Amino acid sequence: MLGLLLLTLAASPADGVLLYHVDLARALAATPEGKAVQLEVRKARERRQADLQSERERLLARRGSLTAQAYAAEVEALNTRVDGAESALGELQDRLLAPLLDKAQAILRAQDAREPGSRTVALADVPLMAPNRLCERTAWLAEALRGQATAPAALEVCRVRAFAVVDMQAALQQMPSAEAEARRLSGLESQRQEELERFKKALAKLEEAQRAAPERRRQEEIDAQREALDGRFLRYQGELAQAERAAHTRLRDRLDAAVVAGRKAHPQVAFVEKVEGLDLGPTCDASGWVGQRAEGQKDAALPAGCMR
Repeated sequence: MLGLLLLTLAASPADGVLLYHVDLARALAATPEGKAVQLEVRKARERRQADLQSERERLLARRGSLTAQAYAAEVEALNTRVDGAESALGELQDRLLAPLLDKAQAILRAQDAREPGSRTVALADVPLMAPNRLCERTAWLAEALRGQATAPAALEVCRVRAFAVVDMQAALQQMPSAEAEARRLSGLESQRQEELERFKKALAKLEEAQRAAPERRRQEEIDAQREALDGRFLRYQGELAQAERAAHTRLRDRLDAAVVAGRKAHPQVAFVEKVEGLDLGPTCDASGWVGQRAEGQKDAALPAGCMR
């Protein structure tokens, strides 16, 4: 699909192309076949989660008989199995959905062939930023997969004459607010690490005293503090992950708002997030402009190469 899109743009740069988009995952999930795959994958995930939970419980039960190094090694091995299980579930879903995905792609190719001068792209392949909702054909594709769709109408509002590529990292470099978010996260991480170190030192003193003069009550306290330290570590990990997600969401919302404003001002420019391996042919770089607009610089001008 992407190759045909580039040929069309190159052949008629003045007219551009009517560009439509679909969310393939949502379209597939809306079909009976897609729902059946979701159910099968969910059941497989539940079975695997139950197995992993049993492994965690057995490991916790053995903790008292393991050295700290041996316990850490087993925790790492268990985490590796968790990651492997999730990867295997993703592969299972891809394999089960492959026939339906092939059918969807064939439908899109056929529709593009019926509409000269138009192309439909999957957002997973061409990550359009703040795409025009009027140009989405996900619901139509889901109906077509069920054999219930009529031909969609061509929409002039979906005409695109230029692609503006946005490198998110380059855009963030134009944003002082991104630096402020990074400082806040770094400060939180340092604070939590210092707290963990204090607890570790206190635990180490108890363990040293226990080695010198073993006592049952002290060993019980050591076991309780180890468990508390593990819980604190996991809690801090979750807190930091949540803070990172919140910071990313805040920054991304500002960038998306800048793109929405840019698309309204330049309706025939499609803004695309830069990803490795994506080649759209002739493009302009709007990264700096998006970052500046996200910081409120309303007088920032879209690069001349984007104006066609």
